[in-house]
Amino acid sequence: MADARRSLATALVLALVLGGCAAARAPRPLPETHTLFPGTRVSLALPEGFRHDPGLGAFESADRQGAIFASELPGSVYSTLRSFSAEAFQRSGMRLHGHERVRVDGWPARLYRASQAARGAELARWVLVFGDSSTSVVLTAVAPEEARPALEAPLLAALRSVQWHRQGAAAGAP
Repeated sequence: MADARRSLATALVLALVLGGCAAARAPRPLPETHTLFPGTRVSLALPEGFRHDPGLGAFESADRQGAIFASELPGSVYSTLRSFSAEAFQRSGMRLHGHERVRVDGWPARLYRASQAARGAELARWVLVFGDSSTSVVLTAVAPEEARPALEAPLLAALRSVQWHRQGAAAGAP
């Protein structure tokens, strides 16, 4: 009888452990408020009026004043973060105005604030970087400086809403 109980207990523990492992690998459902960024495992709550522009490879506002780009890069986020220095921004023609440590979808992240002169216009940029030891996720929101007062809060809210579906998004995601 004791052997039967021990076997039953072992079977229950194995079922819980193996079931938990399978659940941990299962794709997470995409929240109704989120849109999957094409070509990535990233979703976010888009600002009102933003739509995907396949030619641009980004989500863009209807008035073409704001855009959000996303990419997943192979390699450790720690290596990627080392390349986000004031000097690196400067080499890319941008001015770094500062950064803050934030959490995105439970992941430690950095949110950089920068600006750049491009084609005769001053652009405000917000760059969010997070990931793990094998993948770096970089999202960049951009708006002309004159549109910053209206777009900064919605763009930052979109960046802070990001979810990373490392195992892929569940069926039914767009």
